[in-house]
Amino acid sequence: MPDRLARWVTPEIRFALAEQCGLARRTGVQAREIEIMRIRVCRVNASTAEASLVLKDGDRARAAAIRLEDVSGRWLATALDIG
Repeated sequence: MPDRLARWVTPEIRFALAEQCGLARRTGVQAREIEIMRIRVCRVNASTAEASLVLKDGDRARAAAIRLEDVSGRWLATALDIG
């Protein structure tokens, strides 16, 4: 999965996602469908935005935060935190 996201995330985020996917694969955790319940976006300046998300993961609700920056005319995720 991280390879599909490579265009939209920094190499550090891609590496962290690849590690998590590898760990999940080794422990036998099955991928589940995640539903986005709510998104709030805040424009920090002309080239930066931050978003908070509420995700439904089975019976649980999770929070996620992402920072997006305009890099060479495209949005790039420079920070990602999922709780």
